[in-house]
Amino acid sequence: ELVKPKVIVCLGFTSAKHILKTTTRSYSYRGQFQDYNGITVMPTYHPAYLLYSPHKKKDVWEDLQKVMRLLGKL
Repeated sequence: ELVKPKVIVCLGFTSAKHILKTTTRSYSYRGQFQDYNGITVMPTYHPAYLLYSPHKKKDVWEDLQKVMRLLGKL
């Protein structure tokens, strides 16, 4: 609340689960903007997951491009 970020990028299921108050174990919400108390949230894969699934790096890059567009940086 003190920082008031424009966007929060959740890296991995655990952080997304706690911020978004969800119990869904799937990544069905990955890459889709969510809301947390008026703050835009972008859930995406954890960097460690990408070490074992490098083919998912493209998905994370697309997620981060969405965030950059939202912030007017792309």
